[in-house]
Amino acid sequence: MIIKTKIPTNSILRTVFFVQVFSMGMMAHAESGYTVRQKQRDSSVLEITYTPPLSNGVSFRKLRARGVEWGLQDQVELPHCETSTAPLKKDGDGDWILPPDCQRVIWTITPPSIRDGTYDASTQASASINQGNIILLSEPTSLLRMREADTPNSVLRPTSSSTKLLGATPRDIGGWQIPGENNAPEFFVVGTPEVVDQDIGDFTVRYVADDWRRVRNLGLMSSHAKVLRYLTRVVYADTQVPEKDQSLLVVWIGIDAQKGHAGGAAGSRSFLANYLINDEKEAPDHLAPTLMILAHEQFHQLTDALRGNRPGLPTWINESIAQYYGLRAMQYASPKSATAEKLIQHFIDPSRSIKNRFVGEVLDRNQLGTLAYSQGATFWAELDRALHTLSGGSTDLEKHIPELLKMNFPQDGSLPPAFLAQLSRWDDGRIEQLIEKYVGNARSSSGG
Repeated sequence: MIIKTKIPTNSILRTVFFVQVFSMGMMAHAESGYTVRQKQRDSSVLEITYTPPLSNGVSFRKLRARGVEWGLQDQVELPHCETSTAPLKKDGDGDWILPPDCQRVIWTITPPSIRDGTYDASTQASASINQGNIILLSEPTSLLRMREADTPNSVLRPTSSSTKLLGATPRDIGGWQIPGENNAPEFFVVGTPEVVDQDIGDFTVRYVADDWRRVRNLGLMSSHAKVLRYLTRVVYADTQVPEKDQSLLVVWIGIDAQKGHAGGAAGSRSFLANYLINDEKEAPDHLAPTLMILAHEQFHQLTDALRGNRPGLPTWINESIAQYYGLRAMQYASPKSATAEKLIQHFIDPSRSIKNRFVGEVLDRNQLGTLAYSQGATFWAELDRALHTLSGGSTDLEKHIPELLKMNFPQDGSLPPAFLAQLSRWDDGRIEQLIEKYVGNARSSSGG
């Protein structure tokens, strides 16, 4: 499961995305789920109450913020049972131990106040932005989960109408959807920022920005609309997006260009996006890499929706195919950009030597991620070109993407046998050679 993007490219960026939030003032429910409220004495402090699934009354259970396993910072403060002020104890693995008789758990989150231009969204941290006008609430760093079981239907609600909560996917029973364990994380906004709605194809997108003047001057909303239309066609083809997945939210937050990067992370249906500020002279050159990273994260988000509760894609597949179509979407949204062409040449280079392949070699997650952006993007570009050539222009990679993204993948991370069988209809050694060169042995991957 991929939750952030880091793509350093000269003075280019790293863009972070969450999909956020709409307001609902609903009373807390007794059923399993979460509530949030702003402290009366300090509205920047959030109090979270979690009602876990019913216990058998005997067994101790474990809680954790799932982002910790992804390398994110835990922001949960002093969780305790509703009937006691004593903090829960931790075990040797860092999990909070929930006593059998504990029916509700309460903890606080103190989002740090971030100065304008300093929030790197790839940290995916809860944060107070724009003098508290936007309080980001990060599910992976700030909400504890049961370790034993997935709770795909869990909901986050405001405790009362005095706390305004924005989320990506509203629930019929009130509140906002918490993603399942196999899904990408989600991000929420507490507060009353200006929200702008826009219908883009099958989607209703709600935008929140730390500075609407800057966002409008950069044309970010119209650029995102182009990217979303293009990638929706790639991922869903002619199929309508299911109604439950049609609500998205994008939050734009500026980051100072002097930092030399921007961050990017797509939530399950939420999206947090850095954009560069304080560099008006170079602003036109920054738009292409911003769109590249935005599109990369948008592809992740659409893929997450398409796969539903299926297991996550192998890391190299997830990152490399998102990077390839991120580049394609960038080119589509800014077709005359010289910077866009330079980025394509940087990431897609068939002449680049291959030191490692994705399957059959011992590579850690960081190595796989690094290879995915260049070597992986080149592989998909070369496969796309080969399919177009061999079919005489009647097909290309895009026609295979919706089905590929819904397939089950072997545990070793190789390409699915069903996909390889589709490719074998062209009895030509070039496709097999491509797979062997970039991925691993094509015949062993197909079980041959």
